[in-house]
Order: sequence, then structure tokens, then C-alpha cells
Amino acid sequence: MNIVKVSMIGANENLAPMDVVDFLRAHPMAEIGVGVSAQKGAIGTPRFDYVMTLLKAYNEKYIPGQTGTVALHINGNGKDDITGWPMLVATGNLPWSLVHMMRFPNMSIQLNHFGYNFKPQYAQQFANGIQLRKYIAPKSHLILSYCDRTAEYVDAFKRAMNAQNNNTIKWDVLYDASFGGGKMAAQYAAPLYPGIRQGYAGGMGPDNILDELPKIQAAQTDPNAEIWIDAEGKLRTDDGKTLDLYKAEQFYKKIMAYQRQNAK
Repeated sequence: MNIVKVSMIGANENLAPMDVVDFLRAHPMAEIGVGVSAQKGAIGTPRFDYVMTLLKAYNEKYIPGQTGTVALHINGNGKDDITGWPMLVATGNLPWSLVHMMRFPNMSIQLNHFGYNFKPQYAQQFANGIQLRKYIAPKSHLILSYCDRTAEYVDAFKRAMNAQNNNTIKWDVLYDASFGGGKMAAQYAAPLYPGIRQGYAGGMGPDNILDELPKIQAAQTDPNAEIWIDAEGKLRTDDGKTLDLYKAEQFYKKIMAYQRQNAK
């Protein structure tokens, strides 16, 4: 198992942008995510200003292979995915504020909250790459969350990509049985999409990651698969308001130590 990334969401306007950038420069396999939505991310909101400041600082300091990644988490509106930003990404009906953020290079873009009202047939339109090539920087990674609610969509997206032999879009799949609920998985899924980077999420933190990594490794059918780990709830400050960079560092270091100890 080759762990290629440690993703930690929770950065927002309560965390200084340069602290995020410095963390990513010190931890090159780290990824720090910041959430945006129609409510938090529109022009004039503190989140939009924060994201723009963060991305500008990040790209000024970015060194390939030596700097971690910023991830833009594009969130829907709870159960109403019809009006959520992930739906707008799929249909190409994007607000300027979101387009502006997505055009920054060297980052990941994760689409959250598919599965309630999202129609799998939009996967064909989405996978044709017209909107993605127009709005998403070429080096960016697209992340699709996978659980029982999103399985039909992700499968449709994969079929559409294969049918068009579309290699211009780098995409990962994130297995999260609780669909962002922060609950530990009863069993970790074996990779369903060979050749695609596989992420795992659900209730992991510094206190239990060393117990969970062997279980994730045991679930792999390909010993050379590229795996990444995702966490949020257990890495927040005690008041829950933002990412705690100390907890994030402990989480990161334990995963990297496991990687070194289990390298072939």
C-alpha cells in the first residue's frame, strides 16, 4: 500500500492563510481542505475572501514535490442537491465566484453531497470534460465521494470517462460509508476502480489511525495501489471551529511513520 496523501479538512477564516501555507511547505504529502458553498463562498462573504487570499499565498509559495495541496471542497445545500454547487459544476451553470476559485492551479477539488436528488445521467455531461477543462486547472485533481447514496453516480461517471477514453481529468474516489458523518467504517472497501487513487475517511484521528491503517491495508487487492487518508472531526480545535494544526501534524506524522515502517 502506497500512501500518497493525508487530507485534512477544516481550514476556514479562523485559521491564518500563511499558517496553512507554512504547514503545507513543511508537510509535502499533506492536503488541507476548505469548504465552500452557495452560502459560504459567494462574492462578499468572509469565506470567499479567505479562499482567495489562501490560494494566492499558496501558489506564490508552491514548489512541485515539496509543497502539500490545498483542496477546495465544493459542498451542496444539505438534502437539496438540485441547487447545490456540485450540481452547478456538473451542469456548467457556475457562479463567477466559484469559477474564480477553481481556476487556481495545483489544488484538488472535491465535490460533496451528491446522492439525494442528483441525477446520474448528469455524469455523462460532467464526464465529457467540457466544463471541467474550461473551469478546472489542468493539474487539479477531482475527488468524488463514494457511498451507497453516490455509487450510481460515480459508476456512471467512470463509464462515461472510459467510453470517451478521457485521460485529461485526474480523479480520485473517496470511500466514506457515513457520507461525511465522521463515523468509523465497519469494514473498509477494497478498491472498486483500478488505477484510480483511493481515499478512505470516517472517524479517524491521531488517537486511532495506527489501529485503522492495517485494516485499510488488509482491504487492498493491489499492493501497489495509491491510497490516501481523509480526516476532519478529530482534527478540529476543541471548540470545533477550525482545523487544529497541532492535531493535524500528529495525524500526519503517525501516517508517515506507518508508511516508512511498512515500506517494502
